[in-house]
Amino acid sequence: MLVIVFKLGALSEIFNFVKIYAMKTKANSLLIAFLMTVMLNSFSSNAQEVILNSVQVISGYPETEKNQTFQFGLIVLTDVSTFTENLDKTKTRFTKITDDTGFDLLAAQKQWEEESKGNYWHTKATLENWGLLSEDEGSGFIVNGKLSVRPSAGAKTVNVQGVIAMVNITNKESSYGLKEISTADKGSKTEIGQVSLYAIGALESEGVTYEIYEVISDGKSISSAELVGGDDREEAAKIFKVEVSQLELAENAVIYKILPETIDLKVMAKDTEVFEIPFDLNLSVGF
Repeated sequence: MLVIVFKLGALSEIFNFVKIYAMKTKANSLLIAFLMTVMLNSFSSNAQEVILNSVQVISGYPETEKNQTFQFGLIVLTDVSTFTENLDKTKTRFTKITDDTGFDLLAAQKQWEEESKGNYWHTKATLENWGLLSEDEGSGFIVNGKLSVRPSAGAKTVNVQGVIAMVNITNKESSYGLKEISTADKGSKTEIGQVSLYAIGALESEGVTYEIYEVISDGKSISSAELVGGDDREEAAKIFKVEVSQLELAENAVIYKILPETIDLKVMAKDTEVFEIPFDLNLSVGF
């Protein structure tokens, strides 16, 4: 029987130990997966840590040196119970990226962006949320980092520093009046974020269809929405010979037979706050 006892410390060191153990002993992959899962599940939801998941260079089309991106996956271990799954784009940033030869990738990236404006291969440095971890993996989410410049030839490690700024929901709600919200796919930019309508279903009878939409925002979470002037719920209830309440529409739902180009809304939205998680990682590379 294998018994491994870990002292309290950086989770990244424990992950590295497991990887080394796997390589040296050729341990069963199921055992390693089990150990990883146990460690993720036992990680405190009150703590935060960013660990490395993957490093790769991806070539686009056409395959040229200018059309390559240096990408790395990060796992952010933290409480996500109030996470909107959005990152604050102004506060999520790289602060330093250098390889062990002294090459400053962040400075080179900024120069590359300036020189490549207008070109089809132009790609800015980004840190993007790529989704939540599964319940089996623990509490956290995946972030993909991307640069358009590569480490210098002969580099063995790259030090990456930055901040991941989560947008979290608070318990406080506020009222907002939103005018002329476009019903097109992208919606409209507002003080609470990009607000749009998302089709979630329809009611149909004798060739008459009423589409049901959810009012959503990529910023503050909308808990209820009221249309100025109303929607078609009263008409729909008469057509289907039911009470409006029996349509069972959500608090942030609207219903229309013919969708207008723009709508005015009164919404209640939960306030958000930004939670910053700094990280400082050394990536092993071979260039």
